[in-house]
Amino acid sequence: MLMVRMLIGYPMVVEEPNKDFQHPPCSDCQEKACTDEEHTDYDSVIGEKKWIHREFVVYSKDECYPEYIITYDRV
Repeated sequence: MLMVRMLIGYPMVVEEPNKDFQHPPCSDCQEKACTDEEHTDYDSVIGEKKWIHREFVVYSKDECYPEYIITYDRV
């Protein structure tokens, strides 16, 4: 397991699974493929509901830094 530090900036929080966020969604109109140059994009996406894990999507490799490698034995 990896423990990482993430720079999420201004995140979009979604509760629906299986959304396709290959590119940052627009923070003004909530569209995935906004072409308006005056609109700004979210910096990241957080998948959060009553799931087992929270999912984080960042769009630059510089926004995620592996801090620790955690090893454990299942009992």
